[in-house]
Amino acid sequence: MPSFRFCRPDDIPMLVEAVNQCYDVHFPDAEALTLAAFQAEIRELDMWASNCMVAREDDRLIGVLIAGKRPREVLIRRIGVHPDFQGRGIGSHLLTSLSQKVAVLGPDRLIIELPDQHADLFPFFQKNRYRHETTYYRYTLTEPPTTPPPPEAVIPFSLQDALDNDLIPDDETSHPDRLSHSEPTSSPSIAGPWDTQLPTLKAIANRLRGYAIASPDSIEAFVLFTTSPTGTVIHSCGPAESPPYLPLLLSHTLGSNPPPLLLNAISAAPNLTPTGETQLLTTTAKPL
Repeated sequence: MPSFRFCRPDDIPMLVEAVNQCYDVHFPDAEALTLAAFQAEIRELDMWASNCMVAREDDRLIGVLIAGKRPREVLIRRIGVHPDFQGRGIGSHLLTSLSQKVAVLGPDRLIIELPDQHADLFPFFQKNRYRHETTYYRYTLTEPPTTPPPPEAVIPFSLQDALDNDLIPDDETSHPDRLSHSEPTSSPSIAGPWDTQLPTLKAIANRLRGYAIASPDSIEAFVLFTTSPTGTVIHSCGPAESPPYLPLLLSHTLGSNPPPLLLNAISAAPNLTPTGETQLLTTTAKPL
């Protein structure tokens, strides 16, 4: 008979083991989660051990749920059941247990970011009362989308510069649709992908680099990004009302860093073609 329990900070090594045995086992090409990588997620993405669960049968780890928490919502980042124990309701029990907990402690908004390569899991989440709320788009660039601007037109730019110019609101409850000509989304709870939200940006500020195109009156466009040997990730960019400056700035960024360049956005970006989608699924926590 499976047993389930929420975790504590001293359970973090066990959670890493559970992810590798019950989640990553379904993705053979995925690198094993390390303790250091999970600790980085805790710092940068607000993963909370107290929102994480494991399922056991005897001494064997058979299921895991990894969830973060911010003031307005809870993110389910991973949920997995060992292949030998699938079809027994373990995944649904993990989701229900978390829902019952946060219905009491808050916040009661639960979200899942489901990339298209995991789209086959949508019926499972739908069965557990999750609904589609919006779509995020991914853009992967391996060559500049347009001719870059003259180097003298580009200035260094930081997260603090973006905040000082009101380009990123210092408010978790609203986040403008920075890449679209349309009005901001009608739901104030939609803030963009979790890893692009302001708490994440603040947590990784020491690793962020940035560029901007400035006129005498305003910042015409900006990007904030991180680089690694595998490429460049754009964490924030905009503003929405200033195309075609954004493609120019992306060209400059890609030209000075190793390809590819990955951009996650809440809406379609002007003059760019999406290479993938992530569905935002949501539900409201229910008490027992």
